[in-house]
Amino acid sequence: MHLLLFRAALFTALLVPSLNCAQGDDVPPACGCEGCGDVDPGDVEIPPEVVEVDDDDSAFTDDDDAAPEIDLTALLPVCSGGVMAALDPAALQAPEEGSGAYAAESTDLLATAWMSFSDLMDGYPAAAVTDAALVDYELCRGDGDEQGLALWRPVDRTTGSARVVFRSLGASPLVIGAPHAVSAPETLEAAVAVFEAVAARVLIVGATHRCASETTSPCAGTTSACGDGSDGAPAISDMAAWDGSVFHVAHGFWADEHPDDRVATFDSMADDGISLSDGTTSGVPAATRPQDEPAVRVFAEALAAVDDDVTTCNPGTALPVQERACGEQNQQGRLLNGPDADLACADAPEAGGGRYVHIAASPELLGPDTVLVDVFDAAL
Repeated sequence: MHLLLFRAALFTALLVPSLNCAQGDDVPPACGCEGCGDVDPGDVEIPPEVVEVDDDDSAFTDDDDAAPEIDLTALLPVCSGGVMAALDPAALQAPEEGSGAYAAESTDLLATAWMSFSDLMDGYPAAAVTDAALVDYELCRGDGDEQGLALWRPVDRTTGSARVVFRSLGASPLVIGAPHAVSAPETLEAAVAVFEAVAARVLIVGATHRCASETTSPCAGTTSACGDGSDGAPAISDMAAWDGSVFHVAHGFWADEHPDDRVATFDSMADDGISLSDGTTSGVPAATRPQDEPAVRVFAEALAAVDDDVTTCNPGTALPVQERACGEQNQQGRLLNGPDADLACADAPEAGGGRYVHIAASPELLGPDTVLVDVFDAAL
């Protein structure tokens, strides 16, 4: 429910008029229809080539008895250079540490990015492309081996705004966030490796160094990651500590759109081993049904097979308890854990909501050959 409140608050508070297809005679040509506002999504005919009928017997998506999947990305323009290549560190062209090159993202950008996500999911690819273009974002699709992938990226790659990859076909119920992809590139490599290995539904990548901005985040919290190493307020370029970004809005949208999906944040830490949490240090209650098992307990069981120093911040799992890198200040975790979410920075929840996990690991356990691939495989 708090994610629905987040969605309502986003549009109410921003007061941004709809930038989607107009009704009547003034429909933009890019909408590709007449009177778009009057079209029921159920009335739209999907071309035959948009339907995916192959059965790959994937461990994550057994579609033997399921209806054919529709590739929502099929009518998008093809991404120049491919989808996953756009996440290479050089391709991000990220604002650097101390550069002051990352600026607060506009409320128009946040609201219109949400509409672009929504339009694609509702089966209006032309409107989704148009919405993205209105705020200087590009929406495109993969081709060949990347069929079914959609990519949102800013036209000006140097802004530091997030990249979002959505998998339309054969997706496992997982949303992955890499907020510190630039300052800790091993987390980006691990996130990409897991996204591809387990066919996760969404990958959201922070595309600025966490210390690029001189403006501090109004969200409560401290960090020693910037400056002289002493504790101070995080910058708005720290995607885990600021809720006014496309990175954060994308988490809200996809968590709302797929309410049964797990949501994971990948982070790096100076300690050895791996620290798992649900974004709090509270105990984990027992599930009344197997399908309600909290994500932190599911991942704890999978991590218990890892030989390295693995701990959890939450009592009540299969791992030893040690409070280190618990992600309590992470705004995406707070959004998922609730109970309330709006455009103000979310307060720290008393307990986890069951869907979110924060995984911090030493750099040598991340990277493209991360042990987390097997962990997520087992957990899913």
